[in-house]
Amino acid sequence: MITFIISFFSITSDQNIMIGLFSINFLIIGLVSTFIIYPKTNTKQIIRKIILILGFAIIFSLISAIITIYFMQLTMTSILLVMTIISIILILIAVYRTKHDKDIFNINIDIENSTKKSLYVIIILGLVTLVGILIPPFNIIPVWYGLCAPFVAFIPGYYILNSLLPKKDELTLLERVGIAVFLSLIITSTIGLILYGVESSINMAHTSIVLIILTYIIIIPAYLSRVKKVNNNQRYTHPKINRALLFITIIGLLALILVGITITTGNLTKGNTTFVVEGINQTAGSDGYINMTSNENITSQVNITNHENKKMSYTMKIEVHNETSKVLSEEKITLKDEESKVIPVNLTMTPGRKDIQYVLYTQRGQPYIKRHLYVNVI
Repeated sequence: MITFIISFFSITSDQNIMIGLFSINFLIIGLVSTFIIYPKTNTKQIIRKIILILGFAIIFSLISAIITIYFMQLTMTSILLVMTIISIILILIAVYRTKHDKDIFNINIDIENSTKKSLYVIIILGLVTLVGILIPPFNIIPVWYGLCAPFVAFIPGYYILNSLLPKKDELTLLERVGIAVFLSLIITSTIGLILYGVESSINMAHTSIVLIILTYIIIIPAYLSRVKKVNNNQRYTHPKINRALLFITIIGLLALILVGITITTGNLTKGNTTFVVEGINQTAGSDGYINMTSNENITSQVNITNHENKKMSYTMKIEVHNETSKVLSEEKITLKDEESKVIPVNLTMTPGRKDIQYVLYTQRGQPYIKRHLYVNVI
């Protein structure tokens, strides 16, 4: 609550205090989440579950960062604010669990070694994928396209199916793989359609983030809750699938490290976008404004080139700002790396002193590059 008050009212911006509060809340989230799983465990036993504590702390910290990136300004204060809200929610759940003493989430993680290792691998693969999507310099080269493929086409459906049919010999390996791929693609398509309705565009990065979080907070806990009721010798697990996921995780981690080394050593510089307005030949006066007459036409063109080292989606708007502001035109553009596009822009002048802005927005809706044309129309 102290952290919530400090971050909500921005009482201090001292980085040392912020880092200290982050560390405390990181530990609180991990401990409370573990207590929710094991409500009958005492403090000493909880502290011994250090891997589970760190795992929950990392997951919820990433969730806080993702929420902050997409809905707020990314600062340590805003991340702390989101983390404290999540902490309060988790504490309320923990209090409810203590009072009602239900075993719905009381998961016995002492399961067969191969199953336990495969779950650790999936958690690590998800964290590596989130780093590849969200955190520079690792996201400059989009290796996450390959890393998210198991979550898009296999993992969610596989563990949902194993939750429904947890015993051996209920299905063959080929049947399980086929149904898992089918279920995963349905889940991915559903999430994609929901996000398309919200964002009006198909964004594979956002879809992958939702899939990973869904796998962490719903699918894996449901699977563990289900398989704890099945004896180890009857429980379905397949070493080839576990080894395949481990192989993908190792390759992905090495690829991500290689990307970080490549970017930081300067072998591939951080990308940018060129945004050039051409064709305006009038000379500005001493006040910086171009003098024009009413109904005079300006024929210009905008040249956009993507040097971001990845595929980019932009929105270009022509905006007029004077006493009132309005958008004259809007166009969505998707460019591959090193791809260019020329967009003609024709404007008819109306009376007034105005600032005409050529604005390039990123796919998150933030202004990225802005060019000004100051005109005085008489």
